[in-house]
Amino acid sequence: MKNLLLVLAVTSFALAGATQKEEPKKTTAKKTTAAKRSPTPAKKSNTTAKSSTSKKKPSSPTSSATTKGTDKKTAASNEKAKPKPSATRSRPKSTATKNDDKSDLEKALAIEDPEKKLTALTRFLSAYPKSSLRVRALESLTAVRIALGDANVEAGDPEYGLKLIREALRDAPVPYPEKLFVEIISKVPSALYLRGQRAAAIEAALAVEKNSASNLSQLLTLADFYLSTENGDAAKRLAEAAIKLDEKSVAAYQTLGIGHRLNFDLDTSEAAFAKALEIDAESVGARRSLADMKRALGKSDEALSLYAEVLTKDPEDLMAQTGRILSLFESGKRSEAELELSRSIEADKANVILLAGAAWWYVSN
Repeated sequence: MKNLLLVLAVTSFALAGATQKEEPKKTTAKKTTAAKRSPTPAKKSNTTAKSSTSKKKPSSPTSSATTKGTDKKTAASNEKAKPKPSATRSRPKSTATKNDDKSDLEKALAIEDPEKKLTALTRFLSAYPKSSLRVRALESLTAVRIALGDANVEAGDPEYGLKLIREALRDAPVPYPEKLFVEIISKVPSALYLRGQRAAAIEAALAVEKNSASNLSQLLTLADFYLSTENGDAAKRLAEAAIKLDEKSVAAYQTLGIGHRLNFDLDTSEAAFAKALEIDAESVGARRSLADMKRALGKSDEALSLYAEVLTKDPEDLMAQTGRILSLFESGKRSEAELELSRSIEADKANVILLAGAAWWYVSN
């Protein structure tokens, strides 16, 4: 029993000693772990930082974890604070290249349906405001609008049709390209007039005149519309505007002469045709028109001389032949006139002007 108690005492004494020996080891382990978890200084080359770090006591695992959490939050907040690159900056601006606009315009021009073509051309002009092909696109858009407008007027929808035509004349490239004017724009007033849209025809003519003020041939072409509708005043206005652009324009003086003739101002008409012939002595039209005015004013002998000059250059000139025969009647040369009349009727039985003129002479005499 004594031996047992002695063994227990020794054993407990040994256990107590072992416990005291292991205490420092646990502390060392804790220190090592804490040292590993502690944050490493940013700059290793800084000697002062190293020495100050070595003097600091290692932090506990809890404080280390807290520090890490704080670092993460700080990093996260820094990330949020950093300005993010915008989508506009990261993506280069898309600019339309020549290849792009050329391809898109060709696609639009290839469309056959007028409404879809109109939409495609409008979209092209909006997408490429500075394209070198803009004038070409505007020409095509003008042609499409006028064609579609005319079709709608004819189909019984004048409101939509006239809207398209007005937009076409408003947005057409100015000055008008010659081909666009001759083939499309110059025909608008006449087409509207023939469809019964007379007010719209005059409106269109005035819009065209405004954009053709500096183009002599376009002014005279527009004047022809007024002549065809027997609007002598408007024709004279455009002829006078053309003369201001070119005082040597034979066509302008001829148009002026016809305008005066429509207003039954025969003397002024004769003077205008005489001026045209003075500018160009070889002008057949001016000589024939002057002969007509001479005959209308009762100057039959002068008219006969002028008609003869025309027929010398062109024996087949039907208007000169007609004028000559009527001048023969009016100058009292009835036999010669009737002989020429018979020959002319055999050659052309549909010469209404000659038949009416001769009939009038017979009735009057």
